[in-house]
Amino acid sequence: MEIVKGPYLQWPTQRSVCVMWETSGEATSELVCHETESVHYGLDGQSRTVEKPLRTAGDSSPRRIHRLVVDGLEPETLYHYRVCSERGNERVESDLHPLKTAVGQQTPFSFAVTSETGGYGDDAINRRLFAQIARHRPDFLIVAGDAVGRGSEYDEWERWFFGPARKLLHSTPFYLCPGNHEEDSPWFYDFVAYPDPKNYYAFDYGNTCFVALDSTSLVAYRDQEPVRTEELDPGSPQHCFLVDALAATRATWKVVFFHYPPYVSGDYQVEQMRELCPIFEEHGVDLVFTPTVEVMYGRGFRTVVNIAELAGALCGRSRPTHFAGVCTVVAKLFNIVGPCKAFFGQKDFQQAVIIRRMVADLNFPVDIVTCPTVRERDGLAASTRNQYLSPEPRGQAAALNAGLRLAAERIRQSHPTAAEVINAIRGHLATAAPGGKVEYVQIVDPLTLRDVEVTEGEVLVALAVKFVGARLIDNILVDSRTAGP
Repeated sequence: MEIVKGPYLQWPTQRSVCVMWETSGEATSELVCHETESVHYGLDGQSRTVEKPLRTAGDSSPRRIHRLVVDGLEPETLYHYRVCSERGNERVESDLHPLKTAVGQQTPFSFAVTSETGGYGDDAINRRLFAQIARHRPDFLIVAGDAVGRGSEYDEWERWFFGPARKLLHSTPFYLCPGNHEEDSPWFYDFVAYPDPKNYYAFDYGNTCFVALDSTSLVAYRDQEPVRTEELDPGSPQHCFLVDALAATRATWKVVFFHYPPYVSGDYQVEQMRELCPIFEEHGVDLVFTPTVEVMYGRGFRTVVNIAELAGALCGRSRPTHFAGVCTVVAKLFNIVGPCKAFFGQKDFQQAVIIRRMVADLNFPVDIVTCPTVRERDGLAASTRNQYLSPEPRGQAAALNAGLRLAAERIRQSHPTAAEVINAIRGHLATAAPGGKVEYVQIVDPLTLRDVEVTEGEVLVALAVKFVGARLIDNILVDSRTAGP
């Protein structure tokens, strides 16, 4: 028998903390909590465990998913805890881990926010993400939905969330609101310890009231389009809960978080969620970045940021004004938010190149980071557009990445001309993806996006193909001087 999830922390208050874990078989539950004392040397803020147990909790009922609450604790205090489970002659116990009770109203605190670790996640990126969050030692973590890829599949919870976040969750409580990828699965309700009904809830931490909503029950998708449900109506259980929670709190700050955004560019905008915005305004929710078109592009708006040479290449030939719009809205976002770093995916390589050029030319103090393309299991680049493909074109769409990989192999082996590689890709697509209409296949310099004739040094092989229901793009960077993957 072994501990397969956790232990991890849930629902900290100033006097109590819930600890959960899962074992590989049904077993008893025991939690031991120790006081700590500071170690007055070094710079890592370590604490030493006081050996005599301060508090214990237990449950002799055999179960796989364990949930125990330790109470009678002091506010803003660091403790060490250990869990153990027994089944017959078998006993398994965890290492000692730190837990901290919630702070009082006058004490500053910090929290981290993430989402989409499973929705469009990547195993390696998730591990780095959670490690980076742990370095900042937040008091808790908010996960705004899509923590997993398929919430109804048990293994997905370990792969996308509990596995890569294991070390962080030992000592950092998390608050998860459902996204569409949680699929309203029973596993969601089993793995969290929030008040019923669990898919929406409110909690106070320090001088702030946090309200989590289940936007997936407020808005449903039918024929791939968002449609409001009765849960958005005044008088519905969740609507009443939101109003009551905001009206009742006396917290200095009010935060509401949920998965479906009312305002955002691209395919993710869910306009039905805007019905909640008047409630936020009425009850003084403090920070909501949801600018309307009128705010972002008011009367008399005339300024456009355009990098003509880069914007006219590749996708710009069929979408001549697209990248001017991208540059303009990103420039406005950088000015308003003032970020240190901005992350762009390699799938939209041209966009990343253009934004990097804009940042350099206009002296934005922002570091542009290009992230590896996230892919489906068959190699297709992840995109919201993939959901609009029916089964046959979806199966053929995997040929895009396969064609790029064949091209990369050929470039590294024999250094053919660009024309030869392009013809080979087109031939592959004609056979493997007959339902797609090739918009372009090009080999360009990755800095200037200008066509190249020879495939020496580093080049970008890029393509765009239209299927019924979606236009897909993909690319691969190839250096003929290296062996490659």
